Amino acid sequence: MKQQQGAALVIVMALLAGALMLGMSGMQSALIDERLAGNYRASMQARMNAEIAAAEAVDENSLAFFNSTHSLSDLLELSWDELNEQFSANQSALNFSCERDGQFECIYIPLTLDDGSYVIAKGIVGSTQRGRAESKAILLRYVADAEMQQPFGSAITSCQDITLRGSARIVGGVIAGNNLIIDGNPPPPDSASVGGNIVYPDWWGNQHQQRVENYQSGDDGYRFSESCDSLGILDDDENDRSYFERVASALNVVGAGQWLQEQGLKHYYQENNNTFNFTGGSGSQDASTSYLGVTGRETSLNIDKDLKTSGRLQRLVVDGTVNLFVDGDFDLGGNTSLEISEGAILNLYVSGKVTLSAGSELALNSESFMRQDSAGISRPAVSIYSTYQQIDSRSGITIGGSNDTYAAIYAPGSNVDIGGSGALYGGLRAQKVVMSGAGALEYVADLADYEVSGGGTGGGPPSFSKWTEEL
Repeated sequence: MKQQQGAALVIVMALLAGALMLGMSGMQSALIDERLAGNYRASMQARMNAEIAAAEAVDENSLAFFNSTHSLSDLLELSWDELNEQFSANQSALNFSCERDGQFECIYIPLTLDDGSYVIAKGIVGSTQRGRAESKAILLRYVADAEMQQPFGSAITSCQDITLRGSARIVGGVIAGNNLIIDGNPPPPDSASVGGNIVYPDWWGNQHQQRVENYQSGDDGYRFSESCDSLGILDDDENDRSYFERVASALNVVGAGQWLQEQGLKHYYQENNNTFNFTGGSGSQDASTSYLGVTGRETSLNIDKDLKTSGRLQRLVVDGTVNLFVDGDFDLGGNTSLEISEGAILNLYVSGKVTLSAGSELALNSESFMRQDSAGISRPAVSIYSTYQQIDSRSGITIGGSNDTYAAIYAPGSNVDIGGSGALYGGLRAQKVVMSGAGALEYVADLADYEVSGGGTGGGPPSFSKWTEEL
């Protein structure tokens, strides 16, 4: 006993102190992990609440949109409290749809902005008193469901007359709201349904008697019952937006000049107050072959003046999916060929007159006229939509030269003049059509099943083209 100095007590106390420190450290780590897990659970629940609200918006048959002056970036940055404060006067439009212990925890807000209609959805968990987790805002672009139309059900659909002169040839059927006039010795169309009369020389009728007997006219009881502008592209919507503006609102459209400069292609073009001109290069910089678009991507460009081709330009090549809006005339001339690369698509929207004195070329040996765009939708390789409305004797669409042109042309307010010795492969819808010379129009049968959304309005539930937390 005299030799004992209390070392065992010291060692035991040290071990107890160490064990206590390890236990407290483990407890602190467990508390932190519990809080992290709780925060993660709350953030995921807030995200799920936002998705519940977004899903309810998608399922809603009728949404009450109201106007907002906010930008999309500002809206996505608003907190839950800021959303309530900003839109407190529109409580009926907020559409709260989740509730927990008397607390609303998800919301969707339908808004009409300058560039279209959107739904902003957001979710929370908890309250300011007991802590809160907020989701990021979910953005959905609203696209009104509209009745689908088949605007190219025949080689030519003309709301008024179709006139065939010289040896002009049509492979496919024609539909006319008024008369089919034969002037010359053209081969007969495969079929004809006209609301007026079929006018032709007796000798021509005798020569093609069997084919003509199968034609339908007003005398046979045929009535032209189609809407000339079945897509409604000549009409503004309730917000005074044109059809092209409605189409552009769903796209990321930039100025063609800006896009070319960003690609380092300033030498492709020249422009003044009235004209944007693809010139084929300037000085020592050659652009005789110029490119629009990027393979595998969608590019949407705007030109707010006349578009022309001239100078050294020989080939204008389209890659990827290109949406080109021309607020003026479109003149493809100067011996320029418009070439659509394999897998590429050109959607051309023109408010003025269209002149195609040169042609387009497609690699039809390896790929069909109908192609899949960047959204997986089957479209013609070239679609031309014209909102020009006839105000003088010059046709709104003029196709000449000796080259082949592949396009589906929709011009319900324009007269179309096809001359020269080239051919149009595709389909055509217009006010009045005149074909002369030795030209041809050969119908692409796949266009019969091609459907386009009409007018951007109509009954049925909405659809959404974007679901994302990012712009």
